[in-house]
Amino acid sequence: MTEDVKTWIVVADGGRARILEERRPLGPLHELTDQAMAQQGSDRPPAKDSATVHERTGSGRHAGHDDSPQEEAEHRFLKRLAARLDEAARAKSFDRVVLVAPPKALGLLRGALSAAVTALVEASDPHDRVAETAENLQKHLRAARAQA
Repeated sequence: MTEDVKTWIVVADGGRARILEERRPLGPLHELTDQAMAQQGSDRPPAKDSATVHERTGSGRHAGHDDSPQEEAEHRFLKRLAARLDEAARAKSFDRVVLVAPPKALGLLRGALSAAVTALVEASDPHDRVAETAENLQKHLRAARAQA
């Protein structure tokens, strides 16, 4: 008999996430529509009331993290996604997880994951596949697992 191991496949980019579940190894993928996420207004940074003044003379200093509002919104969204995965891991909603996201988003997501969720990561795929069908994701999932 096939071992029952629930694997969540998290397919995300900087603005939305889909979660699919594989209930047995190499089994069909089922989309968990209630777990889907998208960027919200709270992910966007608050508007700044004052303008920044830049001096034209003297030694220039630049802030180390001058992220655009869009980048800040992506960071906040991916942190929310990581928090949701942590909550689901504590509730034992899945046994393993596979991360699928473009390289930058994948790095940010991995950096935001708790140690508990990180320990459950089976494989990752550094590509933008958020719009892919479950069937196509399954093909890519096999390739990602082969490389893990």
